[in-house]
Amino acid sequence: MDNGKMYNIFLLIITVIVVGFGFYLFNNKVNTKQSSVIISEKEAKNLVKEIVENDQTKIEINGIEKEGVFYKVDATINKQKVSFLITEDGKQIAQSDNVLSIEKIKEDKKKAEENQKPVKSDKPKVELFVMSYCPFGTMMEKGILPVLDKLGDKIDYDLDFVNYAMHGKKEVEENTREYCIGKEYKDKQNSYLKCFLDDKDKALVGKDGDRREISKKCMKENNIDVSKIDSCVKKADNEFKITKNLNNKKGTYPKYDINNDLNEKYEVAGSPTLVINGKKVEVSRDSNSILKAICARFNNPPEECKEDISSKTPAPGFGYNESQNTQTSNASCGS
Repeated sequence: MDNGKMYNIFLLIITVIVVGFGFYLFNNKVNTKQSSVIISEKEAKNLVKEIVENDQTKIEINGIEKEGVFYKVDATINKQKVSFLITEDGKQIAQSDNVLSIEKIKEDKKKAEENQKPVKSDKPKVELFVMSYCPFGTMMEKGILPVLDKLGDKIDYDLDFVNYAMHGKKEVEENTREYCIGKEYKDKQNSYLKCFLDDKDKALVGKDGDRREISKKCMKENNIDVSKIDSCVKKADNEFKITKNLNNKKGTYPKYDINNDLNEKYEVAGSPTLVINGKKVEVSRDSNSILKAICARFNNPPEECKEDISSKTPAPGFGYNESQNTQTSNASCGS
């Protein structure tokens, strides 16, 4: 869903107003005062297309009929049949027992479109926020790693962490290891992660999916000094109160504050969250889509942006299989 926010606006506009809905429910909320301007059926259909349709969401109008002070517009979106109730003056749309201003919807859609316009730079700053055991975070990591190999130092990339942990002690520990590997061995972080995400050594996976033995193996393979990482982890634990927050039973999930300032700056809500040049970007998790999203934010895209790269969507979780479920392509770990 390259333009997920647009689709979310659609979802807010209409859940599904089924045929035969009781129009009397709106009598106390819809302004049914006779307007001097009554739009035509064609204008009503065009209005529905304008407020719903975008690059990723196409609508097919199936029919329209007049019902009192409403136009009922029947349509199909993503193979789902829906009906819209629009007041005859074209100013309001009814959803369940709510009434929304069409003018306000247009304004919100315009703002969302403006927000999705790429901010460009000579060397894009790319930040990926994950939880190390979130299956959808690992999905995005597997998609972005080939992109990082291709673009190299032409971008400024950081792997960051969501400011709460949903997958227990093993996730908190791995987050901090990866943070320290990035701090002490920046040039080896991606290579380590490729190894950690692989699922070929399933015998090393511990109870409840703990992959600490795989982490040790991957550090050894990449000539990463374990004692140096352990020292960094201990220092980070004291600085960011990691264990203290983990043991704090208040709240749904423990806080994880290593990148809390960036989480707050970008309003990060879950894993994964991709930020390019200071703006959140919604993109499919295959390498080709990620490459295009980053390349669109160069002032002058490098030659690598013209090269082919895989468009296969990685499966959620660990291992390098291809996803067979399109429903997971936009899923995330978030409270």
